[in-house]
Amino acid sequence: EKDYDARVISLDMASGTIVAEHIIPRFVPSAIATNPSGDTVAVGLSNGRGVLLSAAKLDNPRELVGHKIQLLSFAFSPDSTRLGTASGDRTFKLWDTEEGREILTIQDAARMAAGNVPMPDWARFSPDAKQLVTAPSGVTTSALHAARQNLCVITSVLAPE
Repeated sequence: EKDYDARVISLDMASGTIVAEHIIPRFVPSAIATNPSGDTVAVGLSNGRGVLLSAAKLDNPRELVGHKIQLLSFAFSPDSTRLGTASGDRTFKLWDTEEGREILTIQDAARMAAGNVPMPDWARFSPDAKQLVTAPSGVTTSALHAARQNLCVITSVLAPE
């Protein structure tokens, strides 16, 4: 079996030259996102691990360890202090981006085992960062307004302390 490396590249868009590069050995990237200010890059890997990198130099890696299989998507809070991750293991996790610490895991094991809950594979924060919406693929925000099924809204963890 061939090993693959996750290769993250930062480009100077004006010149097209590579500014920085970060290699994560032996893993295939499965998702990537930048925070709202553009100074942090989140890379999801096929093994369920995530890595947060400084966008400028692609250094200072902070690992996100907790999912069992590949990460599907990311959602940064507007202030970049929180990150939501959806995984193929049918869980959604909320992380503290400074420490790389898991804050919350959403999983309804009984309903998921019965097969009637699709994977949460996307999320969006509200502009004020007080709510986070997760839903399975194929469910758009307009569909969420029309029918509130398969929707999870998290509020208590996001409200200021």
